[in-house]
Parts: sequence; C-alpha cells; structure tokens
Amino acid sequence: MQKDIFSTTRKNIIGISIGLVMGTLVVFAVITQTLFKESLLDDVDQQLLTHKNMIINDMHIRYLNGKVIEVTLPSPLSKEIINYVWQDGQLIKNSPHIYKGKHTYPIFPKTEGIITIRDGEYEYRGIQFRHEGLVVQLLLSVDSQINAIKQLRKALVIAFFALTLVGLWTIYILAKVALKPLYKAYYKQVEFIQDASHEMRTPLAILRGKIELLARNPKDTIEAHYHEMAGMMSELSGLEKLNKDLLLLSKEDMKGIVQVEEIHLEAFINELIDFYKEVAKLRKVSLVCEHKEALQGINVYWDSIKVKRCISILLENAIKYSHINGKVTMKVQVEERNIEVQVIDEGIGIKKEALSKIFNRFYRSNEVRASGVEGNGIGLSLLKSLAYTMGIKIEVKSQYGKGSCFSLHIPKKIKNK
Repeated sequence: MQKDIFSTTRKNIIGISIGLVMGTLVVFAVITQTLFKESLLDDVDQQLLTHKNMIINDMHIRYLNGKVIEVTLPSPLSKEIINYVWQDGQLIKNSPHIYKGKHTYPIFPKTEGIITIRDGEYEYRGIQFRHEGLVVQLLLSVDSQINAIKQLRKALVIAFFALTLVGLWTIYILAKVALKPLYKAYYKQVEFIQDASHEMRTPLAILRGKIELLARNPKDTIEAHYHEMAGMMSELSGLEKLNKDLLLLSKEDMKGIVQVEEIHLEAFINELIDFYKEVAKLRKVSLVCEHKEALQGINVYWDSIKVKRCISILLENAIKYSHINGKVTMKVQVEERNIEVQVIDEGIGIKKEALSKIFNRFYRSNEVRASGVEGNGIGLSLLKSLAYTMGIKIEVKSQYGKGSCFSLHIPKKIKNK
C-alpha cells in the first residue's frame, strides 16, 4: 500500500510537471514563430509601402491623344520588387523581373492594403493602388522569408522534443528528491508508532497481570494486595509520564510556540537545584551547583517552563545514570550572549557509536537496557525539539564508563515565536 501511495504521488508530480513544461514550451514556440514571422514580413511590407510613396511622388506619364504612351517609375529600393501598371485592363508597364506562379500575372483580390498572394509553390506580399487613372500593382517574393520561418519551425520542433526529454528526466530526478523527506517522515512515523507500542506493551502487560490476580480474589482486602497495588500505581505513573512527554513532543514538532518572560537567573537556578538535590538524595547521589560569576542581578528573557524542562531532563538523566554515592555537577557560566549550563555526571557514560543516536525517539542503548535503569528514551528527543524551538545549542561529551557532560548554550534573550 505504501509503495502504491508513493508511486502514485510520484506519477502525479511527474505528469503535472511535464504537462506544465510542455505547455510552456508550446506557448514559447508559438510566440517565437509569430514574432519572427511578423518581423520578417514587416521589413517586406515597409519596402512595398516606401516604393508606393515613391511612385505616387515621382511617377512620370506621357500621353498621346489622351492615351498613355510611356510610364516612368522611380527605381525601387529593392531590385526584387515586381511592378505592373494597368490602364483599362491593359498592361502598359511592367518590371523585367519574372513572376513565378501558375498564372501569367498575379491575381489581386479586391482588398485594400498589403496582402499575401499564394500562387502555386510561390508566395508574395503585394499591394495594389490607383494613381492618375492607372492601376499599379507591386509584388515582392517572400519565399526566402517563408523558408526561414520553416527552418525556425523545424528547429523549434526539435528543441521541443529535446527539452521535453531533458525536462522529463530532470522532473523524474527532482520528484525522487522531493519525495525523500516524505519517505523519511513516513518511516519515522511508522517507527515512532512501533516504538511507542513497544514501550507501552510491558507496563500494560504488568497491569493486566496484576488486575487478573486481583480479579481472582475478589474477597481479599486492599491491604492483602498492597504490593500489587503499589506496582500498578508505579506502572500507571510511568505511562502517564510517557503520555505527557509524547504530547509535549508532538506540540513542539507542530507549533513550537515560545512565551518569553523576564527571569531572575539566580532565583531560577536556585529553585531548580534545591528541588533536584532532594531527588538526588533519594538515589544516594550528591548534586552541587558551581558558577564563576555572581548570578545576582542578572536577568534573562526565557520561556521559563521550557528552559526548566530542558535542564530538568539533563539533571534527571545525570542522577538516574549515576552510580550510588556518585556526584552530579551543574555549572552555570555567563557568556556574552548566552548562558551556558553544563550538567556533568560520573555515571555509566555513552559509547562513541551511540552518541549520534541518543537524541532519537525511544533510543536506549543495550547497556542502558541491561542495567535495569527505568526510562523510555523520550527525554533527550524532547530536549532536542525544545532546544530547536528556542535556539539553544547542545553539546555532548562522554567517555564510556566514566561519565558524560551535556552543555546547553541558552540565549539571554530567546525570540518569541
């Protein structure tokens, strides 16, 4: 089914695109041929009109007994112009140039202005007018111009097919490139659903088992199954946290809205550290905060909820993956434009080959899974999404077996979105 979807989409893109390309090429060819033809014929027409004006101004006629015995015409600008002078249907003057066609003389329709005369295989532009009782006909062959137009038409046809083939190949390649992000998004979505289902499967199975156990003993008191109830609450709490993280992650991917407010940095850091010191004590880990500069009097413009979530993710991971009696250090340094927050632990560390994967959704290395540490692999993925929204730069350094250092470079003024 997915192959059919992408195949149909690719075909639609190619079909629409090649249709637009071919339509554009046809319009271009028609316009080019029309303009070229008009340009060539305009030059011919101008010669005819110029010679007409010269005849009107400079034609000399000799009469004898009321009859025209001699007509003298001015020399035309183009020696190729053919002229005929008629009186009462009789030819009294014509140029030495040969008229080529089926007929002895050209047949002019009763139309004023410049016309096109086709006679057999030959084509002319002509004009007919009256002057001093005579009918004057002027012709100029346009066979060379017509041949030039035919050559242009042939060249345009060849260019049309060549460009269509090139366009088809180019569009095919571009369609594949354009669909790559869709392929990636589709498979990431499929992978996301599979991973989410996998993460939910275990707690749901545990809940089902404990509920079935309770259902077998309907007369027992709650105290008799206290451990089972506590386990169910723990699993429900994990599912609730997973659901909240997934919802927040989807919101960040879709909207990424930032609500900036002025924050006193010292109070913000102290509140965060005081809370996580208690969390660290429960896990028998010590948490300390270090900063070179005094934080008092420094104000920043952050989305307090999202920045707090970013730092909390790092502190929770550092405490969770530290050894018993281990130490977690949070360092705060004021830079020119940023506040750098480092979270350093002495825990299990991360292997080099896993560093590029730790921000993937639901990713947990085999070592972490084997250690039995609780988690669902959403935290760092959420951190990456939040950091992108707020323009926070993340750096990671880790040595397997010795610990990790995560650094956040948080702008002092996060831009509203």
